[in-house]
Amino acid sequence: MTSNERMLTAFRRGKPDRVPVSPDISNMIPAKLTGKPFWEIYLYQDPSLPETYLEAIKKYGIDGWYIYGGREGLIYFEKSGGTKSRSSNWEWESEVKDSITSHQDRMVKESWLDTEYGRLNWRVRYPGDNPPLIEEGPVKDLKRDFTIIKYLMDERWQRKPELDDYNKIGDLGVYGVSVSLPVDWWVSLCGNRHDKVILDIHYEPEHMYEVFTFYHRYAVKRVKDYLSSKPQPDEIVLQGSSSSMSVISPSIFKKYNLPFIKDATKLCKEAGVISHLHVCGKSREVVEIVYDETDLDVVEPLERPPSGNVDLMAIKRKFGDKLALKGNVNTFETMLRGTVEDVKREAKWCIDVAAEGGGFVLATGDQVPRDTPDENIFALVETAERYGKY
Repeated sequence: MTSNERMLTAFRRGKPDRVPVSPDISNMIPAKLTGKPFWEIYLYQDPSLPETYLEAIKKYGIDGWYIYGGREGLIYFEKSGGTKSRSSNWEWESEVKDSITSHQDRMVKESWLDTEYGRLNWRVRYPGDNPPLIEEGPVKDLKRDFTIIKYLMDERWQRKPELDDYNKIGDLGVYGVSVSLPVDWWVSLCGNRHDKVILDIHYEPEHMYEVFTFYHRYAVKRVKDYLSSKPQPDEIVLQGSSSSMSVISPSIFKKYNLPFIKDATKLCKEAGVISHLHVCGKSREVVEIVYDETDLDVVEPLERPPSGNVDLMAIKRKFGDKLALKGNVNTFETMLRGTVEDVKREAKWCIDVAAEGGGFVLATGDQVPRDTPDENIFALVETAERYGKY
């Protein structure tokens, strides 16, 4: 089987030729392999992160999980009836301006844009040895800034029907496009201020309901848009890094994220496209919620203690009849600090308790650390190849 076939078979709870192996090296490891300051990859796209990821999976022999999918161009339908295009990740009409300041160990990018409703500004730090850090998000004042956000996310922006980078991963893995969960979307706009978002939910419930209702409608349309792409993506990845039970409660998750997950997974099921949820940290409660109430296909990264609270054996027994499982190898104690034998031992245990009957991808918890030894990544791959055959 190719890596694409192997991963898709497992994601559909089937039995491939062997257990796929796909540690989460979507950020730091590929950037480190370039030998360049990380700002060259994240700020200047030289090379781009997707390009570095493709080189990394070739180096390690990993079954690829390409989650950078999308469309590089946007088409704006003007009120006058004309059209114009621009290449951008921002679905915003106004022209974004920026200023970059160079420091010895980092770059700092200040960005701003002006609209008829006011200005938004934000600041991102680009270290030389780590991924970017949002120092200041565009949303500071809930009521004022949400008015601007709604204006900027005007539906006159539409995406091109083609997925520009679909063929980049090919047989090396699966091609996914990502859509953030409502809580994650708003947390990112608030500069990753989880505390601010939780306080706003508590003290401004009516306004936050308006915020999340707006995004729900927007995100459902975006899922529909991706599902109508030519060709279709292999999967829709629902990104929920900020929706971990490590930072929010099950009640917040069910009130603000679950309605969107229900709609998105139903649309994916109807279209024959895999739906895949990423919630790192503590996620045991999330697994049960989505098992009971959604049409989700895949859940990951199923982190074990101390960073998570997932017992992989119990999860497989209770939820493996409906959900494909991906993850569970400890990123810090095992991958970063452990020996090759530690990695092999933990990987074998995961295969023993979760691979039976198919529907399992051997993978790590969220993000393999930057300084993880190469030999540990190779050991994980070797264990799947030698021990994970069906």
